Amino acid sequence: MNKVSLFINDTPVEVPEGTKILEAAESMGVSIPTLCHMKDLEPFTSCMVCVVHETASGRLLPACSAPVAAGMRIETDSEKVHLARRDALEFLLSEHGGDCEAPCRRGCP
Repeated sequence: MNKVSLFINDTPVEVPEGTKILEAAESMGVSIPTLCHMKDLEPFTSCMVCVVHETASGRLLPACSAPVAAGMRIETDSEKVHLARRDALEFLLSEHGGDCEAPCRRGCP
């Protein structure tokens, strides 16, 4: 399998092609918060609490579903990222009635 080289928090990392940013960060011991992510299930990308900043494009990407690309420069711990995560969490909590379905429930028969 082909490898992809990128930088996470200015540290180089090489991971298999198709790896999600969240998995690449975890392989380095970098923790990214998530609410809707569960290993072994397809990403749902609904909470946006896992956003990271891709500095070349300036975009915020959901780490749980965005695949790595060669040369990416990802920030996981900047002020921009923290503000975006806070905004996502505030939005989720603003009118949350507890009627959502947890990823573990979706994965169970």
